[in-house]
Amino acid sequence: MKILVTKPLIPQLYNMANTGKKQYALLVQYSSTTGLPTGVVKPNVPGDPDYVAPVEDATGCPFIPVQNTHFTINNFTSKEQAGPITYTVSTGVNTATLQATESSAFTESGEDHLVIISGERVGQSWRYAENTITYDAFVFIQGRLTAMGCLAESWEKFVFPELSGEVLINVVSSDRGYYRQAGAVAIQLGSDVGTASFSFIGNDGALVTLDSTNTFGSYDVDYYHPAPDFNGTNSNAYALLMEVTTYDGDSVPVDPDGPDGGWMQLPRITLETIEAGATVSRNLSTEYFGDFFVRITKK
Repeated sequence: MKILVTKPLIPQLYNMANTGKKQYALLVQYSSTTGLPTGVVKPNVPGDPDYVAPVEDATGCPFIPVQNTHFTINNFTSKEQAGPITYTVSTGVNTATLQATESSAFTESGEDHLVIISGERVGQSWRYAENTITYDAFVFIQGRLTAMGCLAESWEKFVFPELSGEVLINVVSSDRGYYRQAGAVAIQLGSDVGTASFSFIGNDGALVTLDSTNTFGSYDVDYYHPAPDFNGTNSNAYALLMEVTTYDGDSVPVDPDGPDGGWMQLPRITLETIEAGATVSRNLSTEYFGDFFVRITKK
């Protein structure tokens, strides 16, 4: 009989850094007569006389060192809705309460961090009983909008997993909460949109124009404030890609190892093409429901 290695353990780039070496998980026994497996399988562990050590494989498993994650969190809540927010990096060591206008910048060791943020005044009435405070949060990684959310109930919290690299989180307040019900929409243009331009009416009633010089905007929706139309023109000679991210996917535990720690809905992405020269005039919130964000880039 002879022992041959048949199943290498391929490092998972998504959750861990590559080591630069190929590791083997199992040892499978083959017949020296027929060359076929006998059905005997055992773990490939140090100390076993048949143990096969990891081998260098710079091509298949290039070394990628673990990086630190740098956070900037801004409390941009304002006016009658201003209030403190509390953030916790549950996968790290940082936690703090920020008053309105305060910011925090810090570094966490490693990658794939989970941040939880709450707002002390969320859900409270600020004018009449039906006018309740809502907070929106927008997450940017390396400048790219990657997640967002809206809090309308006092018990709700922002939950943002898998944060790595340069992370910016902006929390803003809104006066568009109706009996603790509200939704938020954010739109970001990439740096490659050329001469394209889009617009909508913001919360304050003013026209918000997005183009290569002003690439981000948002608005909130409640019972008395329906969503504005989204208008614009792709004046380029090339098509643009519109990526819409909604939060109506499957519900999964925030922490897979601790399902009692809360649940969240996975995002769902829809792709559309804005052809060269095409004009856009539509109400996105009648097509996509709840909180969602849109990114428009060169296709």
